[in-house]
Amino acid sequence: MKHQSESHYPAPAAVVLKMFADRSFHERKLQKLGIANFEIIEHEADGERARIRISRQLPVQLPGMKKGAGAVVHTEVWNLKDGVGDITAEPQGMPLEMRCSARIEPDGDDACVARYEWDIKANVPVVGKRIEKFVAADIDKRGEQEAEAGRTLLDDYR
Repeated sequence: MKHQSESHYPAPAAVVLKMFADRSFHERKLQKLGIANFEIIEHEADGERARIRISRQLPVQLPGMKKGAGAVVHTEVWNLKDGVGDITAEPQGMPLEMRCSARIEPDGDDACVARYEWDIKANVPVVGKRIEKFVAADIDKRGEQEAEAGRTLLDDYR
């Protein structure tokens, strides 16, 4: 399933990309979201490229499956010069694939928008499409929560 989402930031794209490249931003963002159980597996940033890989425990309740918590390994790779990125989210132990192409574009004089184009695939007979729709709605909900947390941290990167 294809799914598009976006997040708006009241800052230029360069400021948002600088924030996305910072390990501390990701740690503080997750703490603001109330996610205490996470691990930064990998982080590197060299001014032109940034990569971060994070494992975090999230509540999970997919249609047709028992409610619980599961680990999700989230990887972001950003070309900081061009403002484009690739994102994957790998729910551990679930037949679900989530990949995304992202880009950050100017939105007026002192703002930008991050646009995400997701490809969501649930390899589950009968309920797969239902799971994909649920995941798309969850992406929108969590994406807005993460963007709101990010907006509160923007001043540290101006």
